[in-house]
Amino acid sequence: MNSVFGNNPNFIEVVINGFRNGSTIADVTTIFSFETTKQSTVTQTIIDNSQAFVNDGFSLDINFLMGTTTTIPAMTTTRTSTPTSRSTVSTTSESPTTANATQASTTANTTQASTTANLTVLYRVIAPTGFRGYRVLRFRSGSIESVGQLEYDTNATPLSSSEAVKVLANAAENNQTLGNLTIITTSIRSGSITVNNLEPVSLNISFVIENMTFTDSLTSNTSSDFTSLRDEVVSWLENVLRSGFSPEVLPNSRVVFSNASSKVQVTAFIQINTTKLEDRPFLRDLIINNVNISGLDIIRSTVQVNGDMISFQSFPLDLRFTNRNFEDALNNRSGAEFKDLSTTVTNVMNSIFQNNPNFIEVIIDGFSDGSVVANSQAIFLINTTQRSDVIQQLVDNTATFSSANLSLDTNSLTGATTTTAPMTTSASTTTVNQPPPGRPFPGFAIAIIVMCLLAIIAIPILVVLFVKTGFCSKVANAFRLEGPDDLDMKLPMFGGRSYNFQ
Repeated sequence: MNSVFGNNPNFIEVVINGFRNGSTIADVTTIFSFETTKQSTVTQTIIDNSQAFVNDGFSLDINFLMGTTTTIPAMTTTRTSTPTSRSTVSTTSESPTTANATQASTTANTTQASTTANLTVLYRVIAPTGFRGYRVLRFRSGSIESVGQLEYDTNATPLSSSEAVKVLANAAENNQTLGNLTIITTSIRSGSITVNNLEPVSLNISFVIENMTFTDSLTSNTSSDFTSLRDEVVSWLENVLRSGFSPEVLPNSRVVFSNASSKVQVTAFIQINTTKLEDRPFLRDLIINNVNISGLDIIRSTVQVNGDMISFQSFPLDLRFTNRNFEDALNNRSGAEFKDLSTTVTNVMNSIFQNNPNFIEVIIDGFSDGSVVANSQAIFLINTTQRSDVIQQLVDNTATFSSANLSLDTNSLTGATTTTAPMTTSASTTTVNQPPPGRPFPGFAIAIIVMCLLAIIAIPILVVLFVKTGFCSKVANAFRLEGPDDLDMKLPMFGGRSYNFQ
């Protein structure tokens, strides 16, 4: 194998993992510099040099190597292997010397197992899905140099060489050990990458500015609007990253502005030279916690670092202020009127929710007519708060709005009917008058109403019945007063047969 790959400058070594039956199968690992060679190329090179095996007395089964069905006398089988991808990492560690050969052999076995376990734990923290583990290939002299490989499923995205080196460099910086071995930072290597030539960390940072209206001038990198906002964004981000992450921020950071529902979406591209790992949640929180010194009205819940953002829950709220008149100027997010009222409403709501540890921020989406309605959102950490609790807290703190000269219509929040006095330009608070509650409707009145309705329906029916049967005339005859001499004795009185008496 060494002779087959001897002319490949990226070839490092061949590791014989073991042998097994059928006829004889050698489980072999070929080691190359990271990301320089493909498995298909390695396989093809071996096939093209099969004569080299024949010259040394080996009959290489090319079909088995390619994963196709191979026929062997007295046995037909299809052989496949579990595919993996690997990257090699080496590091030198210091360890106490052993006294004799037996002790050295025992220590070597213990060291290999300990190193494998400890490095697997270190890499699993940052490794992607599909990471299998770290495997020690061998030790070399020079204190103790461990040569090993990170193994992944073939569909996994391996760590880059720089990331592989940084895992060990960070462990060394934090005084982590591999069992009883201490990592020597300058010895760490993956492919051609060491701590001295690490690739820079590339950060894609994005967020939305609330109180600024997007204009076409922000798409032209020669306009004064673009350059002014770009310089402000870059200066703030670079200072935050230098102070909280790493001082070696590279020059020539780029910024792109885009339209986010009339607000300004900012996307910044920044590179940093550092031995630190790219910790996205840490960087995201670092930026969020420094929004207040940016000089920009940044919506915290929109901050993303390489796609990582906080999980939050939004409660849309339409806050109606009855002592304000709507003006067209409130449609301009960049105007003084919008900024003043937006800042006032935001400050009041921040003060109301400031003691809630799950509260993140308030977003003012805009203002609309009637008197003035602030279309807003209250943002909380996900699954920590209910809408009813948010509304109740606002209703309980109307005095806080009043102190900022905002008369909050709580009925518009709770859905109750509100009657307001005519609007005036006075700064005094408008009184909200609600109709007094009515008395409950008595139950006996309902019974009387039902009886009356039944009577109204029954009267026409009875009238028709009496007319059709002649009932009224018969009743009149029955009660008519006549003398005995004039009486025509007809029995029965109301019909049937009659009898005359002489």
